[in-house]
Amino acid sequence: MRSLVQILLIAAALLAPAASLRAADEPTREQQVRAAFVFNFMQFVEWPADAFADEKAPLVVGMVGGETFGAAMEKALGGKAIGGRGIVLKRYATAGQIENGCHVVVLALPDRESFRLVRERVGGTPALLVGEGESFCRDGGMIRLFNEENRVRFEINPHAAERAKLKIAAKLLKLAKIYEGVE
Repeated sequence: MRSLVQILLIAAALLAPAASLRAADEPTREQQVRAAFVFNFMQFVEWPADAFADEKAPLVVGMVGGETFGAAMEKALGGKAIGGRGIVLKRYATAGQIENGCHVVVLALPDRESFRLVRERVGGTPALLVGEGESFCRDGGMIRLFNEENRVRFEINPHAAERAKLKIAAKLLKLAKIYEGVE
């Protein structure tokens, strides 16, 4: 099995075509890299067995906002599977539309009100919450994507993941900035 670092480097290399060649409505290189990160995160998270209807049930990813980022997510997840489960991407225009039953929620709207609505909708379920913004982990998010020195980085709130009954692999935790504050 490849290491997480190898997987992330391969994903970044595959997504390296020049951004200047893209159409205006196509995802940026950064959005493609972020989408690849989300896919890779999912490979290093374990959901409780009762999070799925049965052994063949798909892994449902809810994407809130961000049209071009949603297109990047479709490309990153399309036709792939994790642990024998297909991946289904559901896109929502607003946080208030998200449905319970998502195993991963990617919030492309960094405002706190959208995040509050998502937490209301999926709180208490084993849903991995991925988003942006300085306060994301402090507010109970599990993985925050951010830019540092022209690179996409990530911060993990292991306590929030644990409360949601999710297990994040040590390999992923070693690569992350760990949020240790109080939520």
